[in-house]
Amino acid sequence: TVYDHTESVSVGPFGSFDTDIYTKPATEEAKFVAASSYCPSSSSLIHAGCDLTLEFQDSCSDVSAEIEARIAGQYDAWHDPHNNGTYTLGSSSDDLLALKRTTGDGKYT
Repeated sequence: TVYDHTESVSVGPFGSFDTDIYTKPATEEAKFVAASSYCPSSSSLIHAGCDLTLEFQDSCSDVSAEIEARIAGQYDAWHDPHNNGTYTLGSSSDDLLALKRTTGDGKYT
């Protein structure tokens, strides 16, 4: 994939974030974009990855607490609206949450 443009996406009461949009190269020759230091890469042409930097109007501790509460309350208090995936918290710090998502059927991460 190659970088195409940046779009702003609304996340309701949490504000919005900018996301980079990538497209398939126009030529048959594969071109790869280097992965960030957080998102693993793959040499496969069929590979998805996500690395987001978000800014919220709420405090980092409030947003982190909401995300962690959703992870802890999966299936009882909250569920992933897209295919009922499962989120796990890999690590956290004052300004970073590292999450992993597995699809609802358990086949993909």
